[in-house]
Amino acid sequence: MKKINIYASIAGRVNAKSELNTVGTIDDNVISYDDGEVKVKVCLLNDEISITRKTSEMLLNLQFKESTKKLSEYKINLIPSVMNVETNTKKLEIRNNSLTVYYDLKINGVHSDTFTYYLEWSD
Repeated sequence: MKKINIYASIAGRVNAKSELNTVGTIDDNVISYDDGEVKVKVCLLNDEISITRKTSEMLLNLQFKESTKKLSEYKINLIPSVMNVETNTKKLEIRNNSLTVYYDLKINGVHSDTFTYYLEWSD
């Protein structure tokens, strides 16, 4: 595992923009970092990515492939509860040291927001 510098941001049309500068790791095609108490893992595949966000209270796994809808689950441990999550990836840009995902998010069939997720990493 190699340590890397990370800049991550997520912005929605309804939700305010959140930005983070931190140190993480990269191992093959997997980038890991902490966003406060949330453990984030980004898996880079050929033309898709997955983002997993995990705490002791929840697990959210999002899948992205350009022009594709993907289903996943949002598990909340305290209640316990599972919600259906659907991503509709409008655009996915994977570059050498960055990626951008433009997507719509539905939770239990209800549109939540339209998001832009940006991740950049360097040595």
